[in-house]
Order: sequence, then structure tokens, then C-alpha cells
Amino acid sequence: GDHCPVQEGEVLNTQYQVLHKLGCGTFATVWLCQDMRRKKQVAVKVLKSREGFAETAQDEVAFLRCVSCMKKKDLAGENIVCLLDDFRMIGENGFHILLWRVLGPSIRCLMGNYRAQGLPLPFVKKSLQQVLAGLHFLHKSCRIIHADIKPENILLCGCSKRLQRLLMDTLDCDQGTEVRLKGAGEREMRGSSTKHYSQYNTLQPAYAAEKTLLSLPNTNTRLDSRHLQKCGPAESCDTPALPSFLRFVGDFNETFHIIFALCSPVSISPMTVLFCLSNSGAIREYLISLCPFHLGGDLGNQLEESDLMSIEVKIADLGSACWTYKPFSKEIQTQPYRALEVLLGLDYGTPADIWSTACLAFEMATGERLFDPQPGKYFSRDDDHVACIIELLGRIPPEIVFSWNKSTKFFSKPGALLRLSRLFPRSLPGILVDRHGWTPREAAAFAAFLLPALHYAPERRASAAQSLRHAWIAAP
Repeated sequence: GDHCPVQEGEVLNTQYQVLHKLGCGTFATVWLCQDMRRKKQVAVKVLKSREGFAETAQDEVAFLRCVSCMKKKDLAGENIVCLLDDFRMIGENGFHILLWRVLGPSIRCLMGNYRAQGLPLPFVKKSLQQVLAGLHFLHKSCRIIHADIKPENILLCGCSKRLQRLLMDTLDCDQGTEVRLKGAGEREMRGSSTKHYSQYNTLQPAYAAEKTLLSLPNTNTRLDSRHLQKCGPAESCDTPALPSFLRFVGDFNETFHIIFALCSPVSISPMTVLFCLSNSGAIREYLISLCPFHLGGDLGNQLEESDLMSIEVKIADLGSACWTYKPFSKEIQTQPYRALEVLLGLDYGTPADIWSTACLAFEMATGERLFDPQPGKYFSRDDDHVACIIELLGRIPPEIVFSWNKSTKFFSKPGALLRLSRLFPRSLPGILVDRHGWTPREAAAFAAFLLPALHYAPERRASAAQSLRHAWIAAP
């Protein structure tokens, strides 16, 4: 039941030579391979051979073959990653191998490397148009629920050779970094003695570096050998000297070298951390001037907005998908993007994907999650998730609450939450204006697009086709 023991240089199915690993997950590993017959590179997904995984692989192949078949009749199928080939290798249950065209990194990777807070709105709108067109194709033509729409499953695709090379150079930017985004209304803790909103650096690179910052030693402590794994002594580290105005807290040069050493094992750019530490405009400008030296192939620092508008996106990973007429599991979707009906145990359908897409849209536009629930001492992550939703979207009508299977897990008979009594109501336009500096007009227009996709009643939620026709997404 372990991962297939693939080695670099190995040839799979007498045709695909393994170049290097692109990623590893719970269910599969993904490898970059050279197709020796067609003389092109392909992405190869090798699923685990344990019995349950083998069944999942067969389902995923069925979905992908359906997409390949239906896209011949509908051009919107181009917005879904298409299967090139599949075969099995010898193993206890057989290792199933899936092949795709090599695409670029994910939207998550782009957001993690982009300097600004949120991606440019024209790119957000264009990307959402392609995601929604892809979902409309899945829902109507293929009768498939994707069930896991999130930034990691939206891949970038360069149209020009230059963009293809640039995206290829960043293929491994998702590896080794546990990205942690703070939610739109995330608390330090729930309770009357704390602020409702957490305070944090608004620079987007802060998210990717959060884990490193938490372990950053005090700048006045002596360097420990653990901090210098690849870097060596501070004076020998191959980094540019910092000007005197940068030495503003303790020994900044020493801090820089500590950061550099901490970042190396987890593939986080030292400059990403330095961005998080700098509030001075002059300091930030100096750091920006060093970015090409340190960030190398980091995507957001090499792409201009005009480049972004030339990039296409495709929906990837049908490994969690199901047929509209045959759900496989009651629990679907990654938690922050999970629809309320899924959270509370109601039968779900294609509207669950639309809820996730609204969460994706907010995250792309602002750089923070719409919902990012956290467990507390006396309540679960699901409890907090329901509370976050009510705070943003208002009270759930009792007739809806008590029609759901797990309602008594969260609600008392009058419809109040069982384990969370104090809520902090907020409005979507208010968050956009107060936290992200949007104008009231911009915030109202974006909220008008999102709220129909977040309707509590799935049957009244906007469909992919209706969302595509909305004035906000259609406006330049």
C-alpha cells in the first residue's frame, strides 16, 4: 500500500523517462517525465496501490475519460486538465499511472509569491471566468461535481513560449512550504477579552513565511550551529551586505543570516521573510531591489500584469470528484472552502462547487481566506466554521437549520449555536473597505457577485452560468 518506488532515470511503460519529483501527497506522487516517443515533457501521477486508492484511481480515470469525450462537443472542456494516457504497473493491487500535459504552478503558488495584497482584479476576473466555464462544463455536460475547488487545484498555463518557460521554472514552488492564510474574520481567540480581528502584516509574502517567523530566534542571541546548516558562518554567507540604515533592530546582518539558514531547509525565500519584517517604505524599496538576486524564479516577482493577462487557468485534480447522481462521500471539500450544506450533513450537489468558487474569488482578490475556522478549548473547528459563516452571512433561518441531518450537533432548539454564544457580525463590503482599502463602490460590486454564490439554500444559489453573466465579472 506504499507509494510506488519510482526512481529518477527510470523508464515507465517503455516510454516515459522520470526526470524528477514534482510533488507528493497522501494518495499519490507526481513526477516530471520525458515522453521519449513524442519528445515532450509530461506530468505523471502515480497513485498508491492499496485497494481503496486503486478504486479512487479507477473513478478518477472514469471522470477524466468523460471530460475528454465531452470536450469534443464543448470548447469549455479546455478549462479542465485533460488526461493524455493511463496505464497500470505491477504491484499488490497494481499502481495506476495517469499522464497529463505539463502545466505551470497553482494559483496558490502565484498568490504566495505575489508582492501585492491580492492579485490584480482584471486577472482575478479572467481566471474566474475560466473556472466558472469549466465548472459549467463539468456540471452540465459531464454531470460531475468537482468537490475540491481551491487555489491549489487551479493551475496556470502559459500561452507564449516565454510564459511557458517562466511557469516551468516555478513548478516546484508549492513544495516544502506549508502556506497558512489568515481568514477574513479570524480571531486570536473567541471571547470578550480579545479583539475580533487579528492584526498581521498586510504584505502577501507574510503568509508563506509565517511558519519560519514563528521560530525566528531573538536577534540578540548568539548564532547556533543549527541555524547555519547550509549557510556556514555569518561572514562567509554569500549574501549582499546591507546598508547601515537597515541595521535597525539588534544586529540586522546577523538576523539576515539566521533567516537565510532557517529558510533553506523549507524552501522559503529569505527575502519573503524580510518583506514581513519591514514596515519602512525605504527599507522595502531596498529589499525589492534585491529581489532578483534572492527570489530567482519566484513567479510573482517576474510576471508583469500584462503577463498575467496572457495566462490561462485550468481546473485540476478530479480525485475527489463524484457524479451528480452518485455522491461517494458525505464529507467533501477542503475545510475553508466547504459549503454549509456539506458542513451540516445535507445532501449536496453542484452548488457546493459554487460556494467554494466564491471563497476562491475572495481569496484571489484580497490575499486572505473568506473563512478560516480554528478549534478552541470548548468548540470544534466545525463549530467555529458555522459561526464564521453566520457572522458574515447572517442568521440561518430555522426552517433550513432543522432540515439538516447534523443540525442538533451545532444548534439548540431555538436555533442558537450550542457552544459559541458570542458572535461578531460583519459585512462583506465592510471587510473589503476596512481591511483591504477598497472603495465602497468596488466593495459593493464585488459583494454583489459573491453573495448569490453563498446563498444558504443550495437550490437558490447562483449557478456557474448565472455567475458568468454577473455584471461584476463581465466588466473590464
